[in-house]
Amino acid sequence: MLLADISRRLNPHLPWNAPPRRPRPAPPVRCDLFDLLAAHHEAAHACWNFFNKRPVHDVRINGEGEGGGEFRATERSTVELSDTNDPKERAKQDLMIMSALVDEETRRTWLDELIGFAVSKAAQHRYGARGEFYDRVCGHDDLVIDRVIAVMTKSPQQAWQYRQEIEVRADVFVRRHWQDITRLAEEIFRHGRLDRQQIEAVLAPPRVVARAMPRRPGDEPNFYRRCDGFLVPPKKP
Repeated sequence: MLLADISRRLNPHLPWNAPPRRPRPAPPVRCDLFDLLAAHHEAAHACWNFFNKRPVHDVRINGEGEGGGEFRATERSTVELSDTNDPKERAKQDLMIMSALVDEETRRTWLDELIGFAVSKAAQHRYGARGEFYDRVCGHDDLVIDRVIAVMTKSPQQAWQYRQEIEVRADVFVRRHWQDITRLAEEIFRHGRLDRQQIEAVLAPPRVVARAMPRRPGDEPNFYRRCDGFLVPPKKP
C-alpha cells in the first residue's frame, strides 16, 4: 500500500502494479533423526556384507542433520552403474551386466548380491521411515536393482517376481539381524565413521566369560562354570 501511494503521488498518470511475488526456497530442515536414519541405512549395508563374508572397509554418515552417508566394501569401492540418460553410456553399462549373466547359476548369484542393495530400504521401513520421501534416499540402490533385473529378463512378470524375491529376502535378513543393525547404527551415529576393525568389534559375537561358582562342601576345587552351562577344567598350578 505504501509503494502504491508513493507511485500515485509521484506519477499520477502512470498506473502502478505490484511486482510478482517470487516464492522463497524453504530453508533446509536439519534434524539428528535424519542422521540416525542414515546410520541405519548404511548399517544394513555393512551388516549384509559382514554376515555374508563379503569385504568391509568402512562406513560413515555426513552428520550434518540432513542424512546421507556411505558404506564402502573396499577402499575404492564404487558402484559403476549411474542414472545417466546417455544412450551410449547406458548401453555400455547394460553390456557389462549382460556379460556377467551368462547362465542361470550366475543369475541366481547376482540376485543374491542384489539383496545387499535392498536391505537399506528394508531397514528404513523397520525403523519406521516409510513413504516416498524416505524411499527417495534409496533411489540409487533401486536403480542398481532395476537395471540388473532389466538385463536379466525382458518379461515384466519375471522382473516383478525377481523384485519381490529380493525385497522379501532383504526384509527377512533385516528382521533376523535387526539387533545387530541397530547396535551398529548407534555406534555410527555416535562416532560418525567406523573402520573395518571397529565394525567387526561391534558385530562380533559376545565373548564367553567364565565365572566362579560358589564352593560347597564336596565340590571339586577350582572348577568354573561357563555361561553356556559347561564346566571348565581347573587350571594347573
